[in-house]
Amino acid sequence: MGIMYNRENCCKPVEGKHMIDLETWARKEHYAHFASLDDPFFGICAKADFTGCYR
Repeated sequence: MGIMYNRENCCKPVEGKHMIDLETWARKEHYAHFASLDDPFFGICAKADFTGCYR
């Protein structure tokens, strides 16, 4: 069983996961940017015509 970072519990055991060393991780800057946001999620809305797929 590995460890996964979680804001509420930084040492919560999660099956199949492992700890990432942020100091050597190639995506450290990306993580730091999104971790600093209050709501680090995004969404996309688009119109699409699926009439052909439906038939």
